[in-house]
Parts: sequence; C-alpha cells; structure tokens
Amino acid sequence: MDIPTHLQRFNALVQAQTTAISALSYLLGCAFTYFYYDHFNTGDAVPLFIAVICFYLAVNDHNQYTDYRRFYDSSSVSENNIIAKFKISLSWTRLIILAVLFSFQQ
Repeated sequence: MDIPTHLQRFNALVQAQTTAISALSYLLGCAFTYFYYDHFNTGDAVPLFIAVICFYLAVNDHNQYTDYRRFYDSSSVSENNIIAKFKISLSWTRLIILAVLFSFQQ
C-alpha cells in the first residue's frame, strides 16, 4: 500500500468530495433569493459561501475524530475508520479542525 500524501489524508479526513451537497443547497438558496426578491448581493454571498464550506469541512473532520475516539475506546476492529486507515495523528486532526474552522474569520 502506498503511503498517502498530506493532501490525500486531508481529503479523506474532511471528506472534501461531499462538499458538493452543501454547495448545491447554498446555491439553491441563492437562486431562490434572486428570483423571489429580484436582488442578490454577491459581495456578501461569496464570503458566506466560503464560510459555509469551511464550517462543513470542520464538522466532517470533527465527526471523523469522534468516530475514532469511540472506535479506539471500544477496542473494536473497523476497516472504515479514516484516521486509523490513513494513520493520521490525533494532534494533526485537531489542528485541521481548528485551522478549517477559524480559517475564514471576518
């Protein structure tokens, strides 16, 4: 098995491929706002979109972290645990949670 790179570990940890679900619901809300009110402020929408995606990534990372803690505490065997599968350190996981959560402050 190849050693995963930091980017591969990050993508697996925050499940970046699932952000499309969050992005689509946000864009649907933006479309509704534009057609209902006949006005849309992109100056406020773009930073909010970035904040929504950052928060979504932080929540996914936190879910992986808590799943690992439960997995580790119960001493059960699971091949689906991302942190154990990619051999990601818990300190790096906590750092990613904080970095993604606070990366977009206004």
